[in-house]
Amino acid sequence: MKDWSIEFYEDEAGKRPVKSWMDSLSDIKREAAIAAIQIILKRQGVELSNTKWMKPLGGSLFEFRIRHTGPQISRMYGLSGYEGRNLKLGLVLRIFLAFEGERVIILLGAYDKGRKDSARNQQKQIEISRKRLTERKERS
Repeated sequence: MKDWSIEFYEDEAGKRPVKSWMDSLSDIKREAAIAAIQIILKRQGVELSNTKWMKPLGGSLFEFRIRHTGPQISRMYGLSGYEGRNLKLGLVLRIFLAFEGERVIILLGAYDKGRKDSARNQQKQIEISRKRLTERKERS
């Protein structure tokens, strides 16, 4: 099976909000997000739906749930790498995405649930992601 390709949503000004969000995270959280995307999402794609890793939100939007550090993810999948930071850290990162065709994943929005955990904030991020998905479809 081939890997899924990962594409960050880009707005009309060329900005990539999820990439900017990832860049703003602490090293440990950014490393966890990168490991989850590269080791889990890129390899399994839509197969993750309805697992502990991904929840369908309807309207072709999904929530990718990251609860483990880079080293934990690496060990779960029997890989080496991400060896530097093996901390017990309660991660609750969320990335909203959609699948386009069989190969492309569009990363639309994200937030750190551990830092700002409220139903209102989560709903706001979901709505932003839905809006971006609609905008992207209209531009295509």
